[in-house]
Amino acid sequence: MNVRLFEQAPQLTEIGAGIQLGANAVKALRHWGLEDEITACSVASKSIEYYDLETGEHLFRTPLGQQAADRYGAPMLQIHRADLLNVLVDALPEGTFLLDRPVAGVEQDETGATVRCVNGETFRADAVIGADGLKSRTREQLFGSAEPRFSGTLGWRLMLTREEAERLGFEHRCYCYLGRGRSLVLYWLRSGELFNIIGFVPATEVQRESWTTSGDTSEFIRSFAGAAPELDALLHAPDSAFITGVYDRDPLETWTRGRVTLMGDAAHPLAPYLAQGACQAIEDAATLGAVLGGARPADVEAALQEYERLRRPRATKVQMAARAAEDFWHQDDDAQILARNGRFKGITKLDPLGESVWSWVFDYDPVASGYAASNRSTGVETVRADHAMRRPEAQQTLEAWRRAITPLDVGKGWLGIRAAYERFLLEAAPADSATKVEEVKTGDVVSHWVRPGGSDAAGGCPVVLYLHGGGYIAGSAKAGANMAERLAAAAGGATLMVEYRLAPETPYPGALEDVLSAYRWLLDQGQDASNVILAGDSAGGGLAVAAALRVRDQGLEAPAGIYCMSPFADLALTSPSIDEFEGRDAAVNRDFLTDMSGSYLHGQAPDDPNASPVYADLSAMPPMLVHVAAEEALRDDGVRLVERAERAGVDARLTVFDDAVHAFPLFPFSPDAPAALDEFAGFVQSTARHASVA
Repeated sequence: MNVRLFEQAPQLTEIGAGIQLGANAVKALRHWGLEDEITACSVASKSIEYYDLETGEHLFRTPLGQQAADRYGAPMLQIHRADLLNVLVDALPEGTFLLDRPVAGVEQDETGATVRCVNGETFRADAVIGADGLKSRTREQLFGSAEPRFSGTLGWRLMLTREEAERLGFEHRCYCYLGRGRSLVLYWLRSGELFNIIGFVPATEVQRESWTTSGDTSEFIRSFAGAAPELDALLHAPDSAFITGVYDRDPLETWTRGRVTLMGDAAHPLAPYLAQGACQAIEDAATLGAVLGGARPADVEAALQEYERLRRPRATKVQMAARAAEDFWHQDDDAQILARNGRFKGITKLDPLGESVWSWVFDYDPVASGYAASNRSTGVETVRADHAMRRPEAQQTLEAWRRAITPLDVGKGWLGIRAAYERFLLEAAPADSATKVEEVKTGDVVSHWVRPGGSDAAGGCPVVLYLHGGGYIAGSAKAGANMAERLAAAAGGATLMVEYRLAPETPYPGALEDVLSAYRWLLDQGQDASNVILAGDSAGGGLAVAAALRVRDQGLEAPAGIYCMSPFADLALTSPSIDEFEGRDAAVNRDFLTDMSGSYLHGQAPDDPNASPVYADLSAMPPMLVHVAAEEALRDDGVRLVERAERAGVDARLTVFDDAVHAFPLFPFSPDAPAALDEFAGFVQSTARHASVA
C-alpha cells in the first residue's frame, strides 16, 4: 500500500502526558515489529491498585507485570504520548508522514477519493481514513456537525521527576484513588524517569482562564483537600500543570461512507477511565491493515465495510464501558460511594485477578482475531453475532434478550442497566391492563398483589410469593407484573410480588430480609403457609430457596413448595455451564454474573448458603420444581440445586428445556412458556393444600 499521513501540526513536540497501552494494543505493536522500541521507553506496572481517596482504604487490585503478560499474551505498558509518537513516526517509510498539512475537506467519486489541504494541495487515493480525533472534520463532513459530549470533568495533568517521586514512596504500579466526584491516577513513565499524575475534578472547581501549562497548582490542591493524609506530600509536589477537558461522543451507527471511513477518536472517542483511547485506535489500525492489505482498488468500499463490521461492536462496547467507569469512579452520594466500594470488595472475593474487569479488554488480539472477530464478538451483548436458536419463536426470545441493554444504557453504569432491564421487561411482557395490581405494605417492605380477574382476596386459593430476577441489581414488581399474573392464573390463586431492595446500594442480606418480612406478613394476615408457593426467576429463584432456608431455620411454618426459573443459585460462579455456554447465552455471561454477585455480596463469602443455596443443607425443605434451558449459563446452578435437594431427601423435580433461553417463562411469546406454566400448575395442585378450591 502507498500511504500518505497528513498531520496538521507543523512539528512534533513534547506535547501531552502519559497514556497506557493494554496487552491488546501491545500485541499489535509486536506484530509491527515495534515492541522492543516501545518497551525501551515505557514502564510495565506491577499492578493496578484502587483506593478510596478520602480514607485511603484499599479496594481492589489487578495484578499486571509478568503475571498479566503470561495471562493475556503481552504486558501492559505506560508510556509518554510523545515517546509513542516518535516510535511510530520513526518506523514509517520516508515521505509517508507529512507535517503542517491541515486538511480542508474530502471528496469522493466512484473511482477514488481526494483530500484537499488548507494550503491548496490535493491528493488522490483509493481510500481515505479520517483519524482526525475528537473534533474530526472528516466525521463532520460524512455525518454532520455535532458537539462532543462534555462530561463536566476536567483533568489536571502534572509530572514529577524520578527523584521527586521516589521520595514519596510510590512503586512501579498504577494507583487509582476514587473520591467524591473526583479521582487521582498515578503511574510511572519513560523507564521510570517521570511520574505521571492525573487529577479529575468537577469543572466548576477550576477558574483558570487558560488550560495551558502554568505554575499555579493552587486550584488542583484545593480540589483534593480532604484526601487521605498519605497523599498530602504528593499533591503539593508538582510545580506546574495543564488541564484538559474530558469529552466523548455517543456511538455512531456507521463509520463509513463509500471510500471514506473513520478510526480512533474520530470514530469512537473514549473517556479515559479504561485507558483504552490509544489502544482502540491501534486495534482499528491493525484491522484496517488486514482488510485493505488484500484488497484491489475496486474492492476498497467492501473492505472498509468489512473493517467497520469487525471493529464497531467491540469499539462501541469499550467506548460505553469507559463512560460507565466515569460514573462509577466519580459518585458523589454517600450511599452510592458505599455501594461502589462494596462492589469492588465483592468482586475481589470472586475474582482476585480482576479478570472479569479486564480480560475482555486485554485478551483481544487485533491481529490474530482476523475475520473471525465479527462472529465471535459480542459487542455490548453477551451473545455472539452468529448464535441463533433453531425455532423462529425461540429466536424471538433470543432477540428480546439481545436488544435488552443498549450501548447507551451501559454507558450509564449500573443505574443505566437497571433502567434498561425495567424497560426491557415492560416492552417484552407488558401487564394486562385489566389486571388488578394493589400496593400493600408487607412489614418493612412494599409489595404488590396481582389478582387475575379482579379478585379482591386470595381467600383459600394458593398464593404465589414471586421474587423477580435481575441479578440483585435490577428488576421490580411493576416490571414483573405480567409474569406474576400468569403465575397466579396457573396456580388458580393470586400472586404477591415483593419489592425487595436492590444492590449495590443494599447488599446481602437486604433482599433476603425483605422477602422474609413479606412472608411473615402473609402468615400474620392468616394465610395458610401450606398454601404458599415461593417462586422466582434468575436471582429471584436463588432468593426463593434462600428464603425457604431461613423460614426453616427460624422455625416458621414452611411454604407448600418452591418454583425456580433459571435460578442464580451459586454466587461463587463455579457452575461449568457458565463457561461452556459463553457467547451463547443472550442474558448473562461470567463477567456480568461476577459484577452482579459482587454488587450483592460486598465481600461476603460467595459460598454462604443463604446467598448461594447450592451449598446449603437442604434437608426438610418443601418440594421444589426447577426449570432451566439446556444451553444457558445458569443451567448447572439449577441442576446442582436439584441434585443437592434430592440427596437431602427433598421431592425435587428438574425439567430442562431444549432450544430455550435464560428465564424463558418471562416471555409470553416463548414457545416453551405454556408447557412450563402447565407443569407449574400441576406442581401447585400436588403441593398446595387448597389448590383444589381454585
